[in-house]
Order: sequence, then structure tokens, then C-alpha cells
Amino acid sequence: KTFRQNFLPDDFYTTESQSITESQSDNHSLSTNFEFKIDSTSQIWMSPKFSRSDSFSLNDFYSSTYGEENDLRNENNGTTRSDNLSNQFSNDINYFKSFRNKNDISVTLSHSNKLTENDLLRKSETLFYESDEPDDIRNQLGKSRNTNDNYEIEAEYGFGVLDSLDVKIGAKYEKEFLSDRLNTFDFEETNQSYENVNELLTRYTHSDLNRTNPYVSFVGKKKKFRYNLSVGTQILAQENYGDYLGEN
Repeated sequence: KTFRQNFLPDDFYTTESQSITESQSDNHSLSTNFEFKIDSTSQIWMSPKFSRSDSFSLNDFYSSTYGEENDLRNENNGTTRSDNLSNQFSNDINYFKSFRNKNDISVTLSHSNKLTENDLLRKSETLFYESDEPDDIRNQLGKSRNTNDNYEIEAEYGFGVLDSLDVKIGAKYEKEFLSDRLNTFDFEETNQSYENVNELLTRYTHSDLNRTNPYVSFVGKKKKFRYNLSVGTQILAQENYGDYLGEN
């Protein structure tokens, strides 16, 4: 429960609010590693991972605002319930091969796929007593779906220049897809279901990102220390798309 007083140059009002929240979550994860030795000079590593999270929260709230003369200005009360589901899978695959002249080559493939879904049910009333502003009565269900898919490939070739200096030339390319969709439905009294789309609270966005990173690394080796110097550049290209109220 909270009690807040607000002082303005030409006004003074007090807001009292209270809420009760209940929440629960379940989390699960699994990860493992595999190593395949092709021959004495080459190997492959794999490291898949999976995680899942389920959660919900329930919140009952009430607040009231009073003027300087203890006159009731507005009240707000309601309930919200949020159900959330998140799944993520990722995997790294690495190939390494060395040669007799001490040169080597490595290739890494990585990907990550994440999906988050949320259902948010809101039933609330905001009542105004001293203004012409209409009361705000809501009985809405918001359904959101977010995805994040990331794919990477990196190749690197290493060779010795001096006994104490190695050079590695490589490039990394990354592709990422992001999407965010929210559909909001108002309660339909006739059918007793959430089926009327609320256009003002419905939206969709999508982004495509491409990153390219060529680089050169210098690895110095001495008896007592080792250093690494990398130089490169990153090229970024991005495309965005959105849909709100029928406009892209």
C-alpha cells in the first residue's frame, strides 16, 4: 500500500494505492557437448543448448485520488493476469584442421532461435468524478509473439610468419531476424469471448540485419607472455518493416 501527495503550483492532491501480486515460474534447461575426432589433424565440436521457461503473474490493484478538500477525483481498480512462455534453442559447430607446416583452418557455424509468447488479460475501471473525461472501462486480451533468429558463420586461416608471430585472416557473417507482433482483442458481450480486434493496440514490426566482419589478427608469442592484435571492419545492413492501423 502506498500514499503519495502531489504539490503543484496551482493544485494539491493525494493518491492512495494498493495491490496484491501472485507469481510463479518454471525453468528448464539442457546442454551437452560432442567431440568428433576425424583424424590426428582435424576435429569437430558441437554444443547444443535448449531452455524453456513458463511463468504467470496475477495482480489485483486499486487506487483513488483526492483533492485538497478531500473530494474524490478518480478511482482505478482491476485485475491483470499474464501468462508467458519462452523457448530457446542454440547450437555451435566448430571444425578445426591443422597442417604439417603448422598452418590451420577453422570454421564455426552458430545459430540461436528464440520464441516468446505472452497472453495478458486486463479487466479494469478508471472512473472520473470531477472532469468531462469519459470513464475508461477495459476488458481486453493482448496476445504477443516475439521471435529472434540468429545465424552466424565464421572462417579463419592461420599461418606462421616468424617463430614468435602468427597471423590469422578471417571473416564473420551474421544474419538476424527480429519480429514483434501484438494483437489486442476487446471482450464481446454477445458471444462472451475476446474476438473484437482493437486496432489502436495492435501492431507488427519486423527487422532483418546483416553484419559482415572481415579481420586480420596478429598473435605474438614469447617465453613469458602472449599478445593478440586484431584489426578489421564491420559492415551493417538493416531493413525494417512495420504495420500499424493499416499503414506500413
